[in-house]
Amino acid sequence: KLINATKGKVPGTELGTSAVGKYQTTSKSLFGSDRGGTAENPAKKSWAYKLKLTPDTVYTPEIQEKVARLALKETGYDSFAVGKKTEKDFHNSIANIWASITKVSGEDTYDQGASTSYSDLQSIYKLIKPKTAITNR
Repeated sequence: KLINATKGKVPGTELGTSAVGKYQTTSKSLFGSDRGGTAENPAKKSWAYKLKLTPDTVYTPEIQEKVARLALKETGYDSFAVGKKTEKDFHNSIANIWASITKVSGEDTYDQGASTSYSDLQSIYKLIKPKTAITNR
């Protein structure tokens, strides 16, 4: 329903979007694209599967934070935090997940009017290094 309701209303696509919540998580990201993951049957590599979310899980702020932490972990946050991944590589990994963030080059990965640049986040990156990994908070 959400995808159909947003068709033609999202810059960069005529297809619509399923993005919801604080971090604008899409159904493809949450349930996986392997074999068309769904809430009832999430793909094994999906965030819903990894977090053991069920079809009746309410998408609360707490769940959204868990999803965001898992997303960051999968971008290489832990490797970045301990100096095994460069800041630029980490940033580009984030830009591949969140459409509002440009790549280091300034490229808008999803052509949806990304508004957060690499330079906007550098002060945050400096706070992370050399902190400890996310682990299982």
